Amino acid sequence: MKWWIKILDSLWFIIPVGLVSFSHVVAKEIKIKEVRVKVKTEELSQFITQRDVEDLIQKELGYALVGQKLIHNDLNKVENLLKRNKFVKNAEVLSDHSGKVVINIEQHVPIARVINQNHNHYLTETGDFMPLSHYYSPRVLVLLGNKIEEILSTDSTADAEQRKEFIDMINYIKSDEFLSAQIATVEVLSDKKMVIYPQVSDQTIMFGTCEQYVEKFEKLRIFYHQILPRKGWDYYKKVNLDFKGQIICE
Repeated sequence: MKWWIKILDSLWFIIPVGLVSFSHVVAKEIKIKEVRVKVKTEELSQFITQRDVEDLIQKELGYALVGQKLIHNDLNKVENLLKRNKFVKNAEVLSDHSGKVVINIEQHVPIARVINQNHNHYLTETGDFMPLSHYYSPRVLVLLGNKIEEILSTDSTADAEQRKEFIDMINYIKSDEFLSAQIATVEVLSDKKMVIYPQVSDQTIMFGTCEQYVEKFEKLRIFYHQILPRKGWDYYKKVNLDFKGQIICE
């Protein structure tokens, strides 16, 4: 009986190896029949389309994927190409033995639009810059002032802590239903202090730097929820939140 056991042991080893070899040979003959691009979006905010992806691949590889042998296409190269795109936060390229390639794309989320003398682009939730889109113009906070580029610089001499705090503050505004509805524009002055311009009311809000921004926004809530209802929306023209524990209204 021992020789039967030896034969069975041999077959268990040979069969998997044979299947792997067969799969490898079949894969060489597979041609790509379809490329499907799936873009994860927020509502209608699609900044990159299937046609854009196809054009990028054509330009980079020199040919379209459809019709090419799957084994001859470096899908990792395509994936890395897409990850370098300014609109793309992450990309994943998958394929199967039917010749179908699926490209999953996660877009960057714009949290503000930076407008100054030199630039007009979006700021993403991760602090990257994203170009304007031909397809969609999201309603986001507007950032004005030439000092913004200095604050958001990734240069080794830049203040990394200040950059992080500024991006955190903009994300905080975007994630807060009241603040995102109330604040239209943030202007960064030459001394890096900020002025906020509301969506509806006419007040100019002196905010100071982004230090202790949570506390300052809490004071802004008090101003809108407790002070303005008593005094009237047009009573004050200027509000200063830059002093600890104080709301100075003029």
